[in-house]
Amino acid sequence: SIALTSEPINTLAVSPDGASVAVGAGGRRAEGVRLLDAATGAVRRQAAAGSQPLRELAFSPDGHLIAGASGDGNAYIISVAD
Repeated sequence: SIALTSEPINTLAVSPDGASVAVGAGGRRAEGVRLLDAATGAVRRQAAAGSQPLRELAFSPDGHLIAGASGDGNAYIISVAD
């Protein structure tokens, strides 16, 4: 078990190579996107994504970008690069 947040996890996506998992959490407040190492659960990167919780996440086919959509209808593109 990995304790990421006290907020509910709304969405997640697995990278095309299976090495990373993107997690979007938030209930009372938005927590953006956390990029995790799929093998260890370690947080590799965290990025803000607006004021509303993310509802959808998807990796680009090459795994370099994450697309996210929030509950207020906004969309975000987040780079996976450190």
